[in-house]
Amino acid sequence: MLIKNGYIFISTIDNEEKAKEIAKKVVEEKLAGCVSIIPGVNSTYYWQGKLETSSEFILIFKTTRKKIKDLREYIKKIHTYEVPELATIKVNFNKSYKDWLINYVNKD
Repeated sequence: MLIKNGYIFISTIDNEEKAKEIAKKVVEEKLAGCVSIIPGVNSTYYWQGKLETSSEFILIFKTTRKKIKDLREYIKKIHTYEVPELATIKVNFNKSYKDWLINYVNKD
């Protein structure tokens, strides 16, 4: 039986420098152990009554149960979008990655 032992948190943003800034700050603050940035994503959505398409960056944060709430609140506070995407997925990390992640985010 697999036991979910971590979280992937996903958000998007339209500016590469802001994506890098967020990733750096989140890892420095130990809200996540790692943030991957995927460039060149085209998103299509309705906004203010119009169909929009924009180029975005996906941020994929890897974190723990103890840090997920603080991470979500931090991203909500600093995000530049009026309505940011804040998606949480409970996952099963392999043991060595899980151990590293827990050790890093809980280190003083």
